[in-house]
Amino acid sequence: MEIAYEEKLKQEWENYKRNKKNEVFPTILIAGASGVGKSSLINKIFGDRYAAISDVRPETQGFHIYHGKKHNCKVNLIDSAGYETNQADTYYSAMARVLREGLDGKQIHVVWYCISVANRRIEDFDVDVLSNILCEENIRGRLCIVFTKCDYDSEDSKIANEFRNVIKAELSNRNAPTRDLNFYETSGSCDLELQINDLIVWSANAVDDKDMRRCFISAQKYNLEMKKKEAADVVNVAVVASAGIGAVPIPFSDAPLLTAAQVKMVSSILDVYELSNYASISEKIIGNIVISNIGKSIAGSLLKMIPGAGSFLGALINGAIASSLTFALGTAISEICYRFAQNSLDGIVEDVNKLFDSNTIMALMESYKK
Repeated sequence: MEIAYEEKLKQEWENYKRNKKNEVFPTILIAGASGVGKSSLINKIFGDRYAAISDVRPETQGFHIYHGKKHNCKVNLIDSAGYETNQADTYYSAMARVLREGLDGKQIHVVWYCISVANRRIEDFDVDVLSNILCEENIRGRLCIVFTKCDYDSEDSKIANEFRNVIKAELSNRNAPTRDLNFYETSGSCDLELQINDLIVWSANAVDDKDMRRCFISAQKYNLEMKKKEAADVVNVAVVASAGIGAVPIPFSDAPLLTAAQVKMVSSILDVYELSNYASISEKIIGNIVISNIGKSIAGSLLKMIPGAGSFLGALINGAIASSLTFALGTAISEICYRFAQNSLDGIVEDVNKLFDSNTIMALMESYKK
C-alpha cells in the first residue's frame, strides 16, 4: 500500500509541476527618488533574490523589470532608478506609459511609492508625481506610500505622521483623489517591525486575481501567518474535494484515487511556503523524500482510521474518512512548513530528512484528526 501511494503521489507531483509552467506572476512597481531605500524594502520582504537592485547610486535610467522566474521568485518587480528631485516631469512621463501599458508584457498590479523619512522633508517632486499617479484610473486602489528608513524617526513616528498630513494636504490642493491612499512605515532594521506586515496584507488584497494573489503570498518571506492562513484555505478546498470522492464509499484498495486532490493540496502548500526555493530543499528532494514520506504516512494513517483495513476485506473509505485524512495531512504538512520557514528566518538550518520524516508526519496527522 505504501508503494502504491508513493508511486501515485510522485506521478501526480510531476503532473502538478508540468501544469505550473504557465503560472502568471503579479507585478509590483517600486517607485520613488534615488536613494530612498527601495532595495532594503525589497530584500526584507522577498529576501536577497533581487540583490542586484540597488538605488544607492543611479545605475539605470528609466524603468527596469526583474522577472520573477529568473530570480526564483513568484513576483515580477519593476524598479526605477537614476532620477533626482528636479526631474519630476521627466520621471512621470516615463512612468505613465509603464502604468498604462506595463513593461515587457507585464501589467502593473501594485505600486509602492517610497519616501524616506531620513530626508526630513517632503519634496515637491514626490507630490507632483503622486498627484499624477492618483489620476491614473487603472491604478486607483493599487497605490500605497511606503515611508522608508523609519529607524531615523522617533518612537512615536513624529516625522512619518507629519509626512502623512503634508502629503494629504498637498494632494488635496491639487485635487488628486486620496480616498483610497494608504501609508505604511517600514525600516531596513531587523529589530524594527513597524508596518511591514500591514503592507504585505494590503498588497496581497490589491491583487484581484486569486492565483496571482497566492503567488504574492508565496513570494513574500516576512509574514508567515499570512502563509499559514493561505495554506489553511488550500486544505479546506481539498477537504471538500476529498469528501466528494468518498461520497460513494470506495474500497481500501482504491485509496490511491484520493491522491490527485491530496497531491494538489500538498504541492500548493509547499508552494505557499516556497519550500523548493530554499538552498537546502530542491524539487528533487521534494520528490524523493517529502513525497515518499507523505505516501508512507497516508498509508499508515489509513490503516489506523478504517475498521477492517488490516485485513483488506470489507474495508471502505467513505466521505468522512477521506475528508478527515485530507484535513489531517494538509494541516500536518502546513505545520511542518511553517516551522521550517520560521526557523529559516531565525537562521536555523533544518535537516530535511528529519523534518519530513514519516513518523513526524504521522504523529502530527494523529493530532489533527477530526
